[in-house]
Amino acid sequence: KIQNMNSIDAIFYRFSSYNKIIRTIAYMLRFLDKKKNLGELIDPLEFANTEKWYIKTLQKRYFKEEISLLEKNLPLNPHSKLIGLNTFLDPNDQLLKVGGRLHHSPDLTFTEKHQVLLPNNNIFLTRLVTQIHLSNNHCSPLWTLGYLRQKYWILQGKLHINQILRTCITCQKVNKKPAVQIMGELPTERITPNSAFENTSCDLAGPFYIKQMDGIGHPNHRKGPMKIWLVIFTCLTTRAIHLDALIGNYETQTFLLCFQRFVNRRGLVRKMFSDMGSYFVRADKHLTAGFEQLKNDQHLHKKLADLQTVWEFGTPYAPFRLALHERLIHSVKICMQKEFRKIDNKLTAPEFLSCLTTYEAILNQRPLTAITNDINNFSPLTPAHLLLGKNLRTLPDISEAKPLEPPTSQTVLQK
Repeated sequence: KIQNMNSIDAIFYRFSSYNKIIRTIAYMLRFLDKKKNLGELIDPLEFANTEKWYIKTLQKRYFKEEISLLEKNLPLNPHSKLIGLNTFLDPNDQLLKVGGRLHHSPDLTFTEKHQVLLPNNNIFLTRLVTQIHLSNNHCSPLWTLGYLRQKYWILQGKLHINQILRTCITCQKVNKKPAVQIMGELPTERITPNSAFENTSCDLAGPFYIKQMDGIGHPNHRKGPMKIWLVIFTCLTTRAIHLDALIGNYETQTFLLCFQRFVNRRGLVRKMFSDMGSYFVRADKHLTAGFEQLKNDQHLHKKLADLQTVWEFGTPYAPFRLALHERLIHSVKICMQKEFRKIDNKLTAPEFLSCLTTYEAILNQRPLTAITNDINNFSPLTPAHLLLGKNLRTLPDISEAKPLEPPTSQTVLQK
């Protein structure tokens, strides 16, 4: 009925939906058959007949020689692509189908035992594979091939389905592996032996919400929740951490008080690293002014003026430059999620600070070296070993402890 098949093939390039293409061809065939009404919708039977009609024309185009030999009951050419598929012409619909060894299986349908043969590398196959792939929630190429094998047999199907689905933008976004970048050189502060927290990295996380308290220390449920920010100080040499919090606000003065508590507990800091947070920038200005006053103060020791904290800021909008404390903040949040699932509005300020000290002790006992199965290897090195020379939660063996002897007059005189 249709002399020029190029007009039919152009429909596959005009539309991307396989179902829409088959319906369009069905309307074209209905237009040629003047007995049918063009206004009626395409029913499933007419849709299936249109699909078979186009597959039949496609097979005649790609397998013309094989079809003519099978119609004459002659063997196929030994060099034919279909020589190993035991193909035959179905007398019911005149479609070229593959054979097999499951002809007598009672559990399979005739279509599942003898699939319709489809040529590869054509626009019809591209639209069909894309339709199956999208209708099944972007399934994998292997799953798509298994679904198509229930009805169709595609020559070199696995290869061509992989080529077709490689153009799916959604799958590329989800399945594409991230680019592997060459790691940069470690800074001098990371590889130079120094005392703990001499070179420190600092960052904030939050806000979290805590319960407010009344005058006698009980939670006040009438008042709304109060904000609190997590402050983490990370030693660049020992990888130890120090956790604190900013209660109520994260202004510069509040952070300076937190920094003062940190210095009083861990010692003076020679160099501090942080991102370009506004509170950090203002804190750096206050520290600089304070150190200028220390230089002019004659009552302070001269050495204190030399031990200044140099504050270095990371590149703006580049958190990967300070990934050291970003990764540890993630570890702290994991501890919170596993203990409270959702920590907001569950704790008071003292309880929140107590939890931070617990997380600090846990993370300061994380192994820094590899753990192997060799019995000759010692226990892994942790930040607590570098801070205290032992684990934070390891008690001495009672059996090895020496019993205390009662004091004598001689020992008292010696003291």
